[in-house]
Amino acid sequence: MTETAPRLLSPSAAPRTAPSTPTTSKPHRSSSRALAGAIPLVARATQQLTGHTAQSVRKAAAWSFGKGTLRRKAFILLALAATTWAAIGTRPYRISVPAVVIAEHEHVVAAPIEGAVASVLVRAGEQVEAGQVLATMDSSLQKLERLELEAEMQNARLRVAEAIAIRDPAGASLAQGELRSLQTRLDRVLERLRESEIRSPVAGVVVAPDLSNLPGRVLALGDPMISIAAADAFTLELRVPQSRVTDLTPGSRLRFASHARPEDPGFSSLERVAPATVQREGRSVFIAEARAPEGQSWLRPGMEGIAMVEAGDRPNWWLAAHRLIDNARLRFWLD
Repeated sequence: MTETAPRLLSPSAAPRTAPSTPTTSKPHRSSSRALAGAIPLVARATQQLTGHTAQSVRKAAAWSFGKGTLRRKAFILLALAATTWAAIGTRPYRISVPAVVIAEHEHVVAAPIEGAVASVLVRAGEQVEAGQVLATMDSSLQKLERLELEAEMQNARLRVAEAIAIRDPAGASLAQGELRSLQTRLDRVLERLRESEIRSPVAGVVVAPDLSNLPGRVLALGDPMISIAAADAFTLELRVPQSRVTDLTPGSRLRFASHARPEDPGFSSLERVAPATVQREGRSVFIAEARAPEGQSWLRPGMEGIAMVEAGDRPNWWLAAHRLIDNARLRFWLD
């Protein structure tokens, strides 16, 4: 029996084993990631203020002036222009207040004789001419007296003619004296008849609020009947609140638009501002006056509208915030 020698294996034939790799647990990996994310934060936290500023400027410059930023540049330029305009720019300051057309000259027509009103021929707001009949007084007694006097005068003329025909100078003289006396009485009656027709003293507009209650009323001599606003001159009465009266100065230009015809505004200038308040519609207001715009013949007393007064230029920021500032000063006593 023969023995076999042991077989030597070559190094190349030796069994290969896989190289060992270090293993890490999951908790270790998560903590490493957290530390990696915190490193930039720590770096920024320990950075100086100048470094923060420089970094912010670099980022803003890169965002603004980098490639493909034309729209950004345009937006920034517009924003800068708008900010500059809002900070140092100015605009006209205009104050809008209610306004009413009033007559500069108003004529009150009074009863020329004592008696009852027979009729009223006009209405409030109607435009009338000088000499136009506005109303009539009851003149029935005067008309009857005129007929009687005319009949007596006719008889007196016949007596004068008869006395002359029979050659009676004394009778003719007596009849002529009676005729002259009757003519004087008739003239007085005719004058009263003319006075019974109430006529407008000027061309203008009837401004009496209600004339329907006049017919039938018995008036004494001199009792007021009808008011006529002269059409030659109207005035604008501006009702200015207390918070805006110090912004108005005489001579300021204004624009008036009436509620009746807002599409046809007119221009005028402020003439005066009253020094004290008055009550209008339950509010205390200052009254400012201006001449009514020229070229608006359709204006009537009592018409209302809006007057916009130019009060100079003001900064844009003030125009946007002055109401809030005034309100805060009143509420919180700010200086």
